[in-house]
Amino acid sequence: MKIDLQDIIDVVREAGQLSLRKKKKKPRVRIKANNTPVTEADLAVNDFLIERLSDYGFPTLSEERADRIERLDHATLWIIDPIDGTSHYVAKRDDFAVSVGLVKDRQPILGVVYAPVEDVLYFSEAGQGAYRQLAGQSPERIHVSDRRESDSVVVMPKKHFCQVEQGLVDGLGTSAVIKRGSFVIKACLIAEGSGDLYVNPTDETSEWDLCAVDVILSEAGGRLTDMDGGGFMYNKSDVKNHRGVVLSNGQEHDRVLQILNTMGL
Repeated sequence: MKIDLQDIIDVVREAGQLSLRKKKKKPRVRIKANNTPVTEADLAVNDFLIERLSDYGFPTLSEERADRIERLDHATLWIIDPIDGTSHYVAKRDDFAVSVGLVKDRQPILGVVYAPVEDVLYFSEAGQGAYRQLAGQSPERIHVSDRRESDSVVVMPKKHFCQVEQGLVDGLGTSAVIKRGSFVIKACLIAEGSGDLYVNPTDETSEWDLCAVDVILSEAGGRLTDMDGGGFMYNKSDVKNHRGVVLSNGQEHDRVLQILNTMGL
């Protein structure tokens, strides 16, 4: 069945609106085995996405559903994060997004990210460029910036400013930072040229964090690797990114990898 990008965009928008309706009520929260929160809204959005995307006949890997190993027998797979930034969602902040990616032969070929509070949509198909659509406007093609060194804007988490971020700021000689909560929103800020660099050195991200934004950032001219400079494969048996994630506009990517290496990461 041929993929209709506009159909996927419509589904993701509907999922985002569902998350907003659930957000009006105080969400019931439980803590998962990995010590991260999940709400009834995560599960409702998850079920909605899986049901709607199942029309295409591909299996789904989701953060909020038990993994089904038979997905490894399929060349094409949906990879979704129903609500990226759940902790911010629980805290009634606006910094969360719905993320849907499509993988074929272990490579991402389509990505859609929707931040429903701001009503901002990002989307891309492999080989077709990356686009952003602001509320009430037509889609516009986006591209990473060409900022380098001291002009670089480092994107970092809202919750903390740690040794890694400080090392990057010092190493590049910049003082410009943007703080956001959602991983996929951080990546999209780099894709649109607002930010230039984001590093998560932990093993706490997984395929559903990366899949959609991999194709969006790549099509916008950016670069995405692990801390060894390697690219990412999808639909693996182990979905975690054990060597962290480095996202950039590409201008100082290799230098950033060197800085991380000198920090022992």
